[in-house]
Amino acid sequence: MNRIVAIIVLFFLFGVPLVNAENDTHKKCVNSVSTIDAKSWGQILGAEDTALSMIFDDGIKPVFDSIGITSDAGWFDRSFLIFELPPFCTQAIFGKLRLKVKSAVAGLDPDFPSFSFVLYDIGDIPTLQKPVWDIDDFRNAIVDLSTGRIYGNFNVRSSPADDGVVIEIPLTYDAMYDINSVPGGTFAIGIFVGEGWIGEGDGVSFVSPDDGGLAQLELTMVSASHGKPRHHKEKMRE
Repeated sequence: MNRIVAIIVLFFLFGVPLVNAENDTHKKCVNSVSTIDAKSWGQILGAEDTALSMIFDDGIKPVFDSIGITSDAGWFDRSFLIFELPPFCTQAIFGKLRLKVKSAVAGLDPDFPSFSFVLYDIGDIPTLQKPVWDIDDFRNAIVDLSTGRIYGNFNVRSSPADDGVVIEIPLTYDAMYDINSVPGGTFAIGIFVGEGWIGEGDGVSFVSPDDGGLAQLELTMVSASHGKPRHHKEKMRE
């Protein structure tokens, strides 16, 4: 009797019984397949002397809201993606990054190898999120986006035939480990050029999310029933 009275009091005080509040919390976590859009992204674009001028003379952080890589000599073209992860009900066992190609280089020999990209971990996410940089922030970010543990790699053909194609890059064990280490937190990826570049004028760019493009993580979670024994009810024999 006392228990019933307590539940009625909780209902009038908080609007819902306590058991329902627990269920609502559980529903907010991810327990199947989840697609997560990048919260922010950018490309460090500009030769060092240009970037220095932008920082000191104009007070501008040399990061633009685009995702792209070019091989022009002397340029620092690193891109980054930052994701805010939801809470996980269970661990993520598989993940991939999805990007939409905007343009690839025209006029190259069809037999020329694809452009290669590498995904890296990012050690200093707060620096990327700072509204203003000094020269040390700039130089450290350049190194941070192009070194470290590898999260994945992918190729884009040197042909406009790839324009508009959505590519899906499987993430490595290191990436999945880091994702599972920060459920409900921040996860970031650096994008840097690998092989296949021949000189100035080469380039591949991607459609930024604010222009209708994709910069998404797709995570597959362990089934909520994974590893749990199943209980079968048997009709009792008389």
